[in-house]
Amino acid sequence: MQATPIPKRFKVISVASKHLEQAKVAERQADSAIQVLESHAYKVEQVKTHYYPSYSIGSSILLYHANHNHYIGCSSLGEKGVPAESIGKQTAINYINATKQPVNVDPYLSDQVLIPAFLKHVPASFLVKEFTSHAKTNLWVLKQFFQQQTWHVEQVNEKYLFKLQ
Repeated sequence: MQATPIPKRFKVISVASKHLEQAKVAERQADSAIQVLESHAYKVEQVKTHYYPSYSIGSSILLYHANHNHYIGCSSLGEKGVPAESIGKQTAINYINATKQPVNVDPYLSDQVLIPAFLKHVPASFLVKEFTSHAKTNLWVLKQFFQQQTWHVEQVNEKYLFKLQ
């Protein structure tokens, strides 16, 4: 399986607790991420900012791209004392690094796509940069339930190819 290059497009979801609305934390996180990504020729497709009632103060940001060939994303949690702009910028840098190699899913999604792949009972495959311990654990558990299905993981040019037959 050969993954195609990841398009240089992305979507943004930036959220924060209601306590941070006046300081416009969600917008500042999103704006700083967009600025970094646009400076690297990425194109923003959609931006959503939201504030939610919460018992605690906090924020998060998600940058992602999803289509029929790729499911790639990066997220970060805001930290007390760290400017929203720094959170957005670091998330953008992580996203750029995640999209440099052509893969189908990011490492943190790989363990989640295994479940529907096994449940569907049809051949499936995907290429991932890192095969995480969570993915290995999910694979072991799924094998206990679906012993009739054949699967294997092979290393291909510093990436991992998962195949289910």
